[in-house]
Amino acid sequence: MALAEPVGPSDPNATDSTRALLAGLQRIRGQKMLFGHHMTDYFHVTPTPAGVDRWSDVKAATGEWPGLWSYQMNLATQVGKGDSMRESIRFAYELGAPVTMCWHMRNPVTGGGSGDLNLDFASILPGGANHHLLVAELSRGADYLETLTDAQGNPIPILYRPWHEFNLVSAFWWNLATPEQFKQFWQFTVEYYRDTRGLHNLLYVWNPNWRGPLAQGDIEANLLEKYPGDAYVDVLGLDYYGDPNRAGVMQVLREIVRIADAKGKLPTFHETGVGLDSYSASWADPDWFTDLRTTLQSDPLTRTIPYVMTWYNRPNQYWVPYAPGVSGYEAFVEFYNDPWTAFSSDLAAMNLYGRLPGDGNEDG
Repeated sequence: MALAEPVGPSDPNATDSTRALLAGLQRIRGQKMLFGHHMTDYFHVTPTPAGVDRWSDVKAATGEWPGLWSYQMNLATQVGKGDSMRESIRFAYELGAPVTMCWHMRNPVTGGGSGDLNLDFASILPGGANHHLLVAELSRGADYLETLTDAQGNPIPILYRPWHEFNLVSAFWWNLATPEQFKQFWQFTVEYYRDTRGLHNLLYVWNPNWRGPLAQGDIEANLLEKYPGDAYVDVLGLDYYGDPNRAGVMQVLREIVRIADAKGKLPTFHETGVGLDSYSASWADPDWFTDLRTTLQSDPLTRTIPYVMTWYNRPNQYWVPYAPGVSGYEAFVEFYNDPWTAFSSDLAAMNLYGRLPGDGNEDG
C-alpha cells in the first residue's frame, strides 16, 4: 500500500541524526519490521559467556542482537546505573539500532513509586502548588538525557515515551489526569525538554495500552481522547500483551496506523508479549511468535508497522524464548528467520541514521 508522506519531527530544531532516524523508520515500513527487546543486555536468563562483556537472550537464541533496544530511565534517576546504561545505549547506537526509553517516574510529590496514586494531579500542573516538584523530577531526567552522546559528543536520538500507558485506570500516578489535564501535562513535558533544556534529539512516543475501552465504540475517539496535538507527538504506539488474535486488538492497531498516516506520524507496536505472566505461565502459547508474525503480516495496514518490542527476560519470567527446549523457542526462531523481521545484521543495510561510510554502523 502507498504510505502517507511523513512530516518531519515535531521539534523544528531536531538534530540531523534524529531527523534521519524518523525518516529511516518511515522508509522501511512494509519492507522490514525491527524486533526490539527491553533491557536486553541488563536482564537475561542465559549466563554471559566467559570473556564476553555484553550479553542478551536474543543473542543466545539467534546469534544476533535485537534490531531495536529499549531502556528504563529509572536506572539513572533512582537506581544509580546511569553510567552502564549510557554505555549500552552507545553500543546500540553504534550498531545502527534505534533506542527507545520509558520512565516509570516516581510520584513527584510523595517520592513513592510510579504506582503511588496519592496525588492531587492538578497541583503539579503549571500554576499548581506542587509544580516545582514535577519540574525537579523532569530536570533530573533531562540532566541524564544530556549525557547520551556518541564518541564525538553528538546527541544520540531517543524514541522517548515518558508517560506510556496513560489510559490505564490506576497503574501509574499519571493515569489520574483527566483528558484536559493530561494534554497540558504532556505539552509541558515536551516544552520543558525541547525549549527550556534544549534537548533536540528526542522523538516523542504517545503510547496507550490496549486494556480498557479502546476497542469499544468509536476507536479513533477513544485513542485521541488524551492526544496533546501534532506539534507534541512523533510516534503513535500501542502496548498489548496476549493473543494477537484477540477480538479488538487488530482493530486498534489498524486505527493506530491509519491515524498515524493521516497525521504524518510513525505507527509502532511498542510493547507486546505472550501475556503479562510471560512464557513461564503454563497456559502460554508456544506458537505466539508465529501468531504475531502471521497476524501482522496478513493485514496491509499492520504490515507497515516498522518495529515491535517485547519486555525484558528474567528467571521464571521471560518474553524471548532463549534456548532449545524452552516454550516458544521454535516459533521465535521461525520469527527470526523470516526475511520481514529485522535484527542487528540488517541494520547496516538499513542505515537508519543516514551515516556516511566509516561512521560506525558496524554490527558487533
